[in-house]
Amino acid sequence: MALDVGRLRAEHDGTLRGHVRMPPRIGTVVERIGPLNLTHYGTHCVVDHPPLDAEGSASAVRLAEQVQASAAARAEPVEWRVFHHDVAASHLSAVLDTAGFSAGWERSVLVGEVAELDFPEPEPEGKAGSVRWDEPQAQQALDLAARTGPHRVPLANWHAMRSIPYWDVEVRVLTRCGMVTAACWLENVSDTAYAVIGGLTAARPDLLAQLPLWRFRSPPKQFLVADADGEVRDVLLATGFREVTDRTIPPLEPAGRTRGDPAREALALQR
Repeated sequence: MALDVGRLRAEHDGTLRGHVRMPPRIGTVVERIGPLNLTHYGTHCVVDHPPLDAEGSASAVRLAEQVQASAAARAEPVEWRVFHHDVAASHLSAVLDTAGFSAGWERSVLVGEVAELDFPEPEPEGKAGSVRWDEPQAQQALDLAARTGPHRVPLANWHAMRSIPYWDVEVRVLTRCGMVTAACWLENVSDTAYAVIGGLTAARPDLLAQLPLWRFRSPPKQFLVADADGEVRDVLLATGFREVTDRTIPPLEPAGRTRGDPAREALALQR
């Protein structure tokens, strides 16, 4: 029996939020500040945490200052993800706004049980398949991803980190007459039953048909997660995804700061 939205949200919050890959990905540094996990990529920093309890909420000002200091030392912009269904969300949002963070683009967070999802097959004139970084279609996918979005995780980030296709990340493309017309990419969230859709360049759910999730290391993947809005959100909901909350993907620099400012931050608001 399919899980209801409340159980999907609880499963999502309890498993994905605050999850830290061990060992960390090559080229990243993971730092712990109280209840927060900071992943430093060299180009930016992502803050993640489970729902804050009363103590964490009360210390939000101090936590924000510590995050800013850590990111400033590395000249990294910051993405701090705030979920509005959290009890402490309003307080945390106000603290971050006062600290100089800026809100980004709001998107829905969708969760689907793999066994319950029904993706359409590609049209006869098209072909869906997986690609490696050394294949010509991969560069076409990178170019297409750069022209679309924003995405939960830019495809260029996975390429820059030398992520291993078929194991760390699955890059799927739709081709017609040898040219890539749409692309999507999925992250294997290690040690969990989740795979996360990093991005879809178009509202083409057929990209997700017959996903080779067996390539990802155990445990078997039971859930897919996606950030989406507009037409992409609509087509994913039609395949069986459920909307569990909202989030906003931020710009890397808020208004009024320059690229040379080492203390720049951005705020991601999530409901």
